[in-house]
Amino acid sequence: MSDAYAAEAAQPLPSAETPTQSEEPATPTDARVALVTRLNAEIETANKKWMPVFKRMRKNMRFASGKQYQRSLTANENVEDERIKVEIVQRHVSQRTAALYARNPTVLAKRKPRLDFQLWDGTPEQLMKAAERFATTGVVMPEDEALFLDIQQGMTHRKMLKRVADTMRILFTHFMDIQDPPFKLQCKQLVPRTLTCGVGYIKVGYQRELGPRQGDEIELNDVTRQIATIERLRKAGNEGALEETSADYERLRLMMKDITSRPQVVIREGLVFNFPRATNILPDAQMTQVEGFLGCDWVAEKFYMRKTSVEEDFGVKLNTASKSYSLKKDGSYDKDVKGDFVCVYKLFHKRDGLVYTLCEGHNDFIAEPTSPEIYVRAFWPWVPLVFNRGEDDEEPFPRSDVELLEPLQRELNRTFESRRQHRVASRPLYVSPPGALSEEDKKSLDQHPAHAIIELANLPEDGKIEWVLKQVDKAAIDPNVYETGSLYDAIGRVVGGPEAANGGQSRGSATGDSIAEASRVSALASNADDLDECLSQVAEIGGGILLLEMEPETVSSIVGPGAVWPQATRQDIASELYLTIRGGSTGRPNKTQDIANFERMAPFLLQLPGLSQDAVAEYAIRLMDDNVDLAEFMSAGAASIVASNANSQPGTGNPATEPTNQGGAGGGNKSKANGTEGGGQPAYPGSTGTGAA
Repeated sequence: MSDAYAAEAAQPLPSAETPTQSEEPATPTDARVALVTRLNAEIETANKKWMPVFKRMRKNMRFASGKQYQRSLTANENVEDERIKVEIVQRHVSQRTAALYARNPTVLAKRKPRLDFQLWDGTPEQLMKAAERFATTGVVMPEDEALFLDIQQGMTHRKMLKRVADTMRILFTHFMDIQDPPFKLQCKQLVPRTLTCGVGYIKVGYQRELGPRQGDEIELNDVTRQIATIERLRKAGNEGALEETSADYERLRLMMKDITSRPQVVIREGLVFNFPRATNILPDAQMTQVEGFLGCDWVAEKFYMRKTSVEEDFGVKLNTASKSYSLKKDGSYDKDVKGDFVCVYKLFHKRDGLVYTLCEGHNDFIAEPTSPEIYVRAFWPWVPLVFNRGEDDEEPFPRSDVELLEPLQRELNRTFESRRQHRVASRPLYVSPPGALSEEDKKSLDQHPAHAIIELANLPEDGKIEWVLKQVDKAAIDPNVYETGSLYDAIGRVVGGPEAANGGQSRGSATGDSIAEASRVSALASNADDLDECLSQVAEIGGGILLLEMEPETVSSIVGPGAVWPQATRQDIASELYLTIRGGSTGRPNKTQDIANFERMAPFLLQLPGLSQDAVAEYAIRLMDDNVDLAEFMSAGAASIVASNANSQPGTGNPATEPTNQGGAGGGNKSKANGTEGGGQPAYPGSTGTGAA
């Protein structure tokens, strides 16, 4: 069993024959119980305050999933509701997700602006003066020697930081790639979650061996969890809590058999990225802004776990006062004294600098309060993503796109369903006097094939069928009553964009449509910036965690032998380097315009002295495709392709046509016919707002 990216080690298991001392659970002190009670009271206060917000989020989730009618037509859940639903909300969420997150995120390691040289001012003139003094006197002056030493140390430091930056970038990308589910899939789901709930979260964590896992947190795929479970079950067996006839005893035996049959086991440690649901993050009731959790003393993450899992993972015995929950069919949890689940809160208290783990109703902490496992400069491990910012002192949570579209979506559904019912009611209807037609005549008239000749038994003698059968005149359908153009126009104004972008057909002028499209693209660019900023914060937090937590040996096994990783000066390195997400990688809609800008600037850039050719080439290639690596095209010391082709042309023997005698312009020396000069560059291309392909 091998993994090219994992640290492999034969992990010895403790002997099952060595019993451990049974320890009785300590009774919490009165002060400890008082602290737990106060924290539970603060959690309850926050739950009451944000309950309407979480109810609104759940309502938006149901609405976006297609449950758009407030009541069902029938109590039978197996009968499908055939009422018309015009899925404008789903279309908008899908389109906005594709526009905002259309490409893979690309990690960059950047260096913060710093002055690396104490004596050198960064200009070549200062070096030239020192060289002139040496040429005149033949002796290196002390001040010049200090200058050269300063430059050497600064350049060495820069090269070292460049290698560390490359190592950080490769390491962070590695942990993004090995996430399961994939990081891109989860991050792409973050966009519709934010559009639906108004806010989404990314949590950055670090996995170590044998740590407890709460709820549906993601972990690196290895045997860490299996080993932790074996250890807890062994402890229970040594304390006499397992019987040979119990299910846990058989569970322990099967896991022991599986893990001991392997020649070696893989243990991973590293970054993990979780995407908790918006309703599972409970901020302090004093919060005034979601981004940065301003005003909060604490923020908690909520998990629903089985009682047996809590007792197994945390090694505690829950008391009878712990509140129980049961899982409903719709995936929510209801309080139930006979339920198998409990509510666990992992509370990050910024004022105390501690992490408290509590179970609702339990009179003690289920895990000993400690400082956060990982250091984050802002203390909070969650990074919020918000699109529709607002200013509301009473409710800082922003409104979602789904909530903004809900009334218009319902009106569209009502309009189309009412028109459908009107059309059904307007079908031809005939009436007849009682007894005028026999049952056979009714059947013949109701089910006759095309062009059939029907004989009626009760037809009057004069043969006028109008006496026994007459069509009912019904009200005609007025199209103005069921007009939807104004609704589509309102939808475009609410979410930003013309009517055609939401499924309707534009009836306005070209100028109006262009203005609406420019407004939509501007809104998309703003939201793309929000997403880039969110991902960049995640990358910056993750880079700092890697510098503080990863050992050089583990880094080398993942990145390669060329990895450079600081040891004693990690905090200093963290103050100089940070990771971010490359702009445009999330599908900005202005790629074509960026290329046009570079085409105009390139002739001037190529004439500037001292400009790095590699940097210009890398930027140009990155504009075309982020996935292209410049190193694959570079060959040290090689001339340009144009120069190589010019040098490889054979001589003609005629001075007039000799290639080497044509001068620097080459074929450009040849006279041109009138009208062959190239014209000006076309105008800037307009952005379509569909995102980079």
